[in-house]
Amino acid sequence: MNIRPIKTAKDHQRALQQLSALLDSDPAPESAEAERADVLGTLIEDYENKRVPIEQPTPVEAIRFRMDQLGLKQKDLVPYIGSASKVSEVLNGKRPLSLSMIRALHEQLRIPAEVLIAEHGCPDPEDPDGGDFPLKEMHKRGYFPDAPRQYKEFKKNASKWLSRFLNSTGARESAAAYARSTAHYRSTKTIRPGPFVAWKTRVLHKSEERPAVDYQAGIVNESFLDDLARLSIFDRAPLLAREFLEKHGIRLVFEEHLPGTYLDGAALLRSDGVPVIGLTLRHDRLDNFWFTLMHELVHVGWHLRPDKDAFFDELDTSPGEGDDPDRLEAEADKLAAQALIPARLWRSANVLKNPTPELVRQFARDIQRHPAIVAGRVRRDAGNYRLLAQLIGRRRVRSLFMIE
Repeated sequence: MNIRPIKTAKDHQRALQQLSALLDSDPAPESAEAERADVLGTLIEDYENKRVPIEQPTPVEAIRFRMDQLGLKQKDLVPYIGSASKVSEVLNGKRPLSLSMIRALHEQLRIPAEVLIAEHGCPDPEDPDGGDFPLKEMHKRGYFPDAPRQYKEFKKNASKWLSRFLNSTGARESAAAYARSTAHYRSTKTIRPGPFVAWKTRVLHKSEERPAVDYQAGIVNESFLDDLARLSIFDRAPLLAREFLEKHGIRLVFEEHLPGTYLDGAALLRSDGVPVIGLTLRHDRLDNFWFTLMHELVHVGWHLRPDKDAFFDELDTSPGEGDDPDRLEAEADKLAAQALIPARLWRSANVLKNPTPELVRQFARDIQRHPAIVAGRVRRDAGNYRLLAQLIGRRRVRSLFMIE
């Protein structure tokens, strides 16, 4: 029996027949026939890996296969999927996997994440969790540096690139995330988890490029926030703020928001315990920059804990489970406002009653804050966003980060 290279489908078929004949003869170990069978098997495997791609199973097929391996019943999936009805809907193809389901099935049952997220590459209008990823926008922004530059080519293996991107920083396993978004205040808006996870992952990527300084837990308190706010009087204050934070081990990253998030910023806790603040600068104004930064720092100092998941990832959580996001957001707003302008000073000020540019500037000098911070507070408390437009620092932030 001659063994020849396998170059065509015809060669492949002939080799399979030869291998089958050899195995049927049950050759003795280390005999010439056994060696021929081993060589043929290697050649066949090599040809099939190169020319006959194995079709990836669907998420449901992968889950059912793992259930068979572990001897699990449908009720055993409730801790990972959420309820008996959801398990039934998922296994019958009536409900797509949410991000929290994907994470639980990957971590607890060791089902490859690449298989589970395969159906999340494109928006699904029937997906109640909104677990889609804006792949085209992500590709355009360079989220996948090693992927083909042409989107058409990238899309052929989009699930592979997406899986690699999401798993490269442990973004799904980052301990916590608290995000400031207009979705908190307008009931018609909902943060879509896919874009949020993608944005969060990108921020974590960028945080690894920032200076590495050890973070001391508990360092963020009222005094820390006051010291930071005093930097606002300087011309390049946003950059000074980043330098101040990073000298204390807190990474500050700028990344434009993705469609469907309405994000101003987020506080993240990396798997190595390093806090990261991501800002979108969606509103390029000094007053918005300082309030959002302080808001996220309150989350760093008061709310981020290794034992808490990111609440925007947990859209299946029922009311009353764990911390109330609305309460935490309200607390962050209150403490941020206090850090920027102490309540006792604000109560005694006349700027809200008589909001002239001159009084705003004078009060800002008295409390050692930038006039944009005071102007922003006046506009918010008065509910009049046409006031003091010349003092809020329009287009004074983004350019500082973009020109570096």
